[in-house]
Amino acid sequence: MKTTWRRIFYVVMVVNFIVGITLTIISTATTKYFPTFLSGFMDTVLTTAFFALIIEHFRNVEKGIDSANRRASGQPQLPDSAYSSTPAFIRSFFASQAGNSQPNYNQTAPRPAQPAQPAQPAQPVQPAGDTWTCSCGTENANTAKFCKSCGKPKQ
Repeated sequence: MKTTWRRIFYVVMVVNFIVGITLTIISTATTKYFPTFLSGFMDTVLTTAFFALIIEHFRNVEKGIDSANRRASGQPQLPDSAYSSTPAFIRSFFASQAGNSQPNYNQTAPRPAQPAQPAQPAQPVQPAGDTWTCSCGTENANTAKFCKSCGKPKQ
């Protein structure tokens, strides 16, 4: 669920990083002055981090709006990984490098089954005199042909 702005900022961030590092290496090679490399590298890293913060902000805004809309319409909530701005191959790489200490961000992993809530059928309201009592003591609707507790036929 990436909006156009998130995609634009993501592309700008990647292009900024690639161009910044390339220009830093070229300027360092031509001037043969190492502080030039450090200066260009730090500028590139800081602007890339700035774009990453903007992308994260858009992700949080989208998540809040989508969660509110889903809650209002009665739809199930999506997991946090559905709003991730990090590509799946990068998430899987870092998850594999971290071992078991980090959560697994695999979106296709099976989710634990939640116990099903038994459906409670709506019971029609019966007028006070429209019931019969079985020999087992259960009160049944007058329209019932069998006892709802023991199954004996209505007498």
